[in-house]
Amino acid sequence: MIVRIWIRLAAAAAMMMALAGCKTPGVSMSSDGRVAVSHTGELWVADVDREDWQRVPVTGKAIGAPEWSPDNRYLLVQTQEDETKEVRTSEGAAETDTITKPVTVLCDTVTGDAKKLRSEIGPPFAWRAESQGFIALHREGETTDLAWYSLDVSLERTSPSLGKLDGARDLKWLPLSDEIGFRADYTETDRQGYARRKTGLYVAGAGHIVPIPGSESAIGFGLSRDKTSLIWAGDVSDGRRISISLHSYDIKTGVVSALAFPLRPFFVKWDRGYEPSIASATFSPNGERLALVVYFTKAGKPGQQPDGRVACYSVEIDGTGGCLVRLSDADNAGLIPAWSHDGKRMAILDHSAGEPRLFIYNADGSGKRMASLPATKVE
Repeated sequence: MIVRIWIRLAAAAAMMMALAGCKTPGVSMSSDGRVAVSHTGELWVADVDREDWQRVPVTGKAIGAPEWSPDNRYLLVQTQEDETKEVRTSEGAAETDTITKPVTVLCDTVTGDAKKLRSEIGPPFAWRAESQGFIALHREGETTDLAWYSLDVSLERTSPSLGKLDGARDLKWLPLSDEIGFRADYTETDRQGYARRKTGLYVAGAGHIVPIPGSESAIGFGLSRDKTSLIWAGDVSDGRRISISLHSYDIKTGVVSALAFPLRPFFVKWDRGYEPSIASATFSPNGERLALVVYFTKAGKPGQQPDGRVACYSVEIDGTGGCLVRLSDADNAGLIPAWSHDGKRMAILDHSAGEPRLFIYNADGSGKRMASLPATKVE
């Protein structure tokens, strides 16, 4: 059994590492029917029905997933800039040294303005509900924290240092407060002295970072329909089958409750010989559905790479209406789902065929349509 589990995890890890090494674009959907994509080093915006792609000027090369503001006007995106400096060798000769550094850009899609932000500001991002400010990761020296910014990018406040937490992911601004929910990795040593990598959920404010009890297996989280609770999906797989649990955290009282959801997701099916592993869970902003990405790996013969597939499913929060939205049979494939701000549509960026492809669906997986990306060769 241990060997079987190790093979499955090793194969999945190999696939994910190969995927991480690719130059993959990112995608974000607005509630007014527009999609933003970082593609070929540029930031592009289009109406998903008209496919009227327009390039949004940014500083540097767009590399990360853009983040729409709730009012569908602004975009935050990370780019890369090359900075050339003159250095002296040990013999005193002059040489040029090029350093690539990350830069965050705030784009106004109405005026076309693009503002380069301070170098210490980076993703992930979360917008205020009224679009007049945002939160970002803030790095200064050896210290990393979360920082609250107004729309003019003036710093309002920071959280305590994240300390041993490995950055932050999936920021969510908590309604009617200035607190933020986020997901972060950390390392914990077990009783046998082995270091174990875990993921947990936290609530951060200007003077505190508080862990959410029981969230150690969280693979994704969002807000409930009524915006009073955080809800998260936990990966409680046993190595043979995938298993998912859903929990809620009452924002006001701090009470954690289990939600009704099938432990064994019946809608996830795979061929004989493949081993499933959950890659991610992305909640729709309206709190009604969950996009689940699952990897399927089949150990290859000695000296061969494992065979891999990846699938994206859409399911309602109560576990009903689960369906396969997209399946890719390509090795080292990747599917990146993104919900529109109103939760009514979902975009999936599929980069399994070399050239990335963009597909648009209704929330329940119906109405599939392929949207043509700007006809520029991917670098």
